[in-house]
Amino acid sequence: EIPNSGLLVGFIRVQESEEFQKEDKSEVDDSSFDAVIVIDPIGVIIDVNLTALGEFGYSTKEELIGKNIKMLAGGGEEENHDMYLSNFREQKKDASTIGKQRVILAKRKNGQEFPCVI
Repeated sequence: EIPNSGLLVGFIRVQESEEFQKEDKSEVDDSSFDAVIVIDPIGVIIDVNLTALGEFGYSTKEELIGKNIKMLAGGGEEENHDMYLSNFREQKKDASTIGKQRVILAKRKNGQEFPCVI
């Protein structure tokens, strides 16, 4: 649910069971309408989908994979992002804002900031 809008955002894809079993689950779904970014526990980007590339103004996955997710944080939060992840690992999910839906400022490749729901 997008806060204060009453809208729900989601994507469902029906797959045949044989196709589902063969699919590599480690890769993100490039056909998703939602931007998807996968990070490791310390914030290194492992994978992104094509929607995320477009939203953030990047041309190739290689521009993001292997980099720290804080490069996409806006509103001055890039300086604190590593600390947020560290606190999340140490204090567990219950004491963190990570994992809870909220609106943040994100930053495109050209430096333009925009609100997004995470």
